[in-house]
Amino acid sequence: MALVTIKHRLDLMISLTDSASGRPVGGRVALRKNGSPLSFYRKEAGRAMLMNEGREDFDLEVDAEGYEPEKLRVDYAGLAGDLPMMELYLMPQDRYGNEYATFEGCLPGIVAAEAAKAGSSAWTAGSYDERKRLLAIQSVYRSEPDGSRYALIAPDQATFEPVEFAGKSEDGVYRLASPLLSESVEGRALSRRVQGKVSGDNYLLRLPRDGTAVCWILRIATGAGESFQTVAIGESETGTGLSPRTLEVSPQTTGITRNNIGMKGG
Repeated sequence: MALVTIKHRLDLMISLTDSASGRPVGGRVALRKNGSPLSFYRKEAGRAMLMNEGREDFDLEVDAEGYEPEKLRVDYAGLAGDLPMMELYLMPQDRYGNEYATFEGCLPGIVAAEAAKAGSSAWTAGSYDERKRLLAIQSVYRSEPDGSRYALIAPDQATFEPVEFAGKSEDGVYRLASPLLSESVEGRALSRRVQGKVSGDNYLLRLPRDGTAVCWILRIATGAGESFQTVAIGESETGTGLSPRTLEVSPQTTGITRNNIGMKGG
């Protein structure tokens, strides 16, 4: 009998993350490619592997149990490396009406809506090598950051600079996807960013309630720049039927601008 060799190629690794908690998405997940059901391998929660699908661009739809549906364009030219990987943040549904503080509305030109906790954090920034874009991170609990999107909290606890890790250089040192704009970073807190969902001019942002009073820094980015506001989500905000709030945008931005902030879904 002739020996038959079957070869498999990983064409795309999709990381599915809960936008509010930062944890991998578990439960039922269905994918569609250009409107048709898409088969995938799933070795662990939050990881979907597309095998032998080819590497042509396509429209991807994600339907995960307990999350808002997501639709986006997969552009292989924008995925670096021999093993293309993309990270998707899925918005949890507020099934009971009291699990999240919801911000929802319409803002012309919006490209990103996100938030980060103010106050102390498990991680702080250390030295920064601007030429190599390497940031040292100090951990209070000797733990490593989970995920790639973080916020470098300003000393006044009222603004932050988005930070995205592109990889790990060595223990405690991370390579950044883009250079930092802040002049002084050492000792500043690093907090995980909660990603909002933007579709056209509509936005949806959900911040988790954990029964304690928490101060959040909200960041709203438009083509003209970015604006910040702080909001306290208190333990008294409980019960069902809580009305969604809208984001307030100051006429003046912070003066720090970035191009192509965030991911714009369909």
